[in-house]
Amino acid sequence: MARLPKVLICAYIVDRDDVSEAQMAYEWISRLSQHIDLIVVTAGSRMHETCGLEGNSRIQLEIVKPRVSFQRWDAFDRFAHPGYVDFFLAARKRIRSLMMRQSIALAHHLTPQALRYPSPLAGLGIAFVAGPYHGGLQPPPVMKELQGQEGAFYYLRKLDTLRMRYDPLLRAHFREAKRIVISAPYVLQHLPQYADKCSVIPGTAMNAVEQQTDASRTPMRMMFVGKLEPSKGVELLVNALARVKRSDWTLDIFGEGSQGALYRELSERTGLGQKIYWHGFVPNATVLDAYLHAQAFVFPSLKEPTGGALLEAMASGVPVVCVDSGGPAFAITDSCGVKIALSTKEQMVDDLARAIDRLLDSPKLRQQLGNQARQRFLNEFTWERVVDKMLRLYDATLGTPLTRLGPSEAADTAARREGVGAEH
Repeated sequence: MARLPKVLICAYIVDRDDVSEAQMAYEWISRLSQHIDLIVVTAGSRMHETCGLEGNSRIQLEIVKPRVSFQRWDAFDRFAHPGYVDFFLAARKRIRSLMMRQSIALAHHLTPQALRYPSPLAGLGIAFVAGPYHGGLQPPPVMKELQGQEGAFYYLRKLDTLRMRYDPLLRAHFREAKRIVISAPYVLQHLPQYADKCSVIPGTAMNAVEQQTDASRTPMRMMFVGKLEPSKGVELLVNALARVKRSDWTLDIFGEGSQGALYRELSERTGLGQKIYWHGFVPNATVLDAYLHAQAFVFPSLKEPTGGALLEAMASGVPVVCVDSGGPAFAITDSCGVKIALSTKEQMVDDLARAIDRLLDSPKLRQQLGNQARQRFLNEFTWERVVDKMLRLYDATLGTPLTRLGPSEAADTAARREGVGAEH
């Protein structure tokens, strides 16, 4: 018999077989269910008939589908969540009904993880946790010096500051949340009035590998993973490589984007056409394998909210070069990577070139930084660590520990989870 009371989780889109936030929600929910009983109110999958949580005996799944699908406009749907308004209203009604029929100890607004979306939980008289939140970083001035244009949806983020200040639903959401979870300290700049109830629980790598690369191998093989857009800093990276003093290196770039042709042309123009390999979009397994053959992960993203690929690199023991801003500024310390400051284009290109030269000159330093990167990941960013922190936050919010599954029950739940995942 399931234990009561339960924790209710509100997550807009959940899908084991999708990417990004939908898959992240699935991981959070399925891993939390190894420890506690859950009610999950969700729209389920955007793309499939099932979301992957079906059949989990620890989860009471409550599917609330928006009446209109925006899947044909995939990029817009993923970024703006136009169906969320419909989901918000229907989920609020469903949660009210659940509260009348069941004993709910605590609620958790899990996704969307952008700050712009109010929760259906606000105003229902139920104690709730919200987050982890990330994002809201504004474009740094250096972006005006770069070629190309970001996608049109990128500029919708400029409305977020006004909504955080004036939207009554959003203000009530943050005011009523008992605890607000943020993925990194920078998010506090958007929530200064709620700093006393904010807790940092970082994101994690979706598909971290258990092996470690030999970062001391030469010649040095570098990696970049991300969209080929101005905010990812690929233009800075290519220009920096043209200034690197040594030539015993190669760079693998994994990802696609609107500026891909521009960056390829730049690499040819700077004489790097035979040194940079453009792989485009590839299966995640291919990227994970590439970490095990890399000696540096160079990631000059200018406004990165979390940095999932960076965390994957850390898990693989790959030293990191990144920008000292956003999620990477929190994830990377001086002991496990090299951070450069946001500055002018010319200064950042020089700083990147010097950082890469520093790694090229010292295989011993690369191995040392890589070892520390992996250790920091294991200490702070594994699923076991972040789930434990979330459970402890639940306990602190309630003022009493939630009932946990016994060791054998938790093992059975984990086995079922792995068994289902192994079939796909």
